[in-house]
Amino acid sequence: REIYKEEYKQSIIDELNIIYVAFTRAQYELYAFLPCGKRKKNIAVDLIPPEYWERGNKRIYSRKKKKADEVIFISPCEYKNWFEFLEDESVPRDILKSRQEIERGNILHFILSFISDLSVQEKSQVLEIACNQLKFQYRHISQLNEYKQLIDRIVDDNAFRRFFYLDGGRVYQEKEIVDSQGLTKRIDRLIIKDNEVWVVEYKTGIPLPEYRDQVKEYMDIIKGIYPGYKVRGYILYLDTKIVEEIDG
Repeated sequence: REIYKEEYKQSIIDELNIIYVAFTRAQYELYAFLPCGKRKKNIAVDLIPPEYWERGNKRIYSRKKKKADEVIFISPCEYKNWFEFLEDESVPRDILKSRQEIERGNILHFILSFISDLSVQEKSQVLEIACNQLKFQYRHISQLNEYKQLIDRIVDDNAFRRFFYLDGGRVYQEKEIVDSQGLTKRIDRLIIKDNEVWVVEYKTGIPLPEYRDQVKEYMDIIKGIYPGYKVRGYILYLDTKIVEEIDG
């Protein structure tokens, strides 16, 4: 008990020192707010002469309705690797062309990622939303209408139509999956319908053997995720409007 009293006394002394410092630093005026309850008196009041303080009254503040603020959309800054642009003057033309083709393929992938099932979606509205988002991702792209028209033709093409007008089923765009080694893979389009799972990849340019290997790898992973389902694999060549089915 003696130890407690000593500690309590020391804490009071420390508080008094703090109050002294606070009360002796003001040059012109000092305002101190001391909560005083009805049941229990605040002992700090005794430290201030009565002629220097007055008890305040409780105020009731009314809430004012805020006016609806105008929403301003600020486009995010786009990261650019400016070294690539600065080095373009010394880069061979075939490499520059390859870089442009890669960007074109990425743009087509980006727009197609907004499309799930056009049998229930409004195509024009989906393409409009996708192109508006495209402005933020690729601010230097000016031919937005050309990309919109190209995607419009792609999804309505007889060879591709069944992949975008489903009349039922589930669709996952840019679906991430994990293989047995813990590595993350991303499927462009995964369709689950009528006890079948379709693994769909979009490609531009000429067919390459590694494209088939990529789809086969995805199909093997999907077979483990959806046992009992028939897994099919497809490569959609967007430039030539060719569909290649991959044997699993």
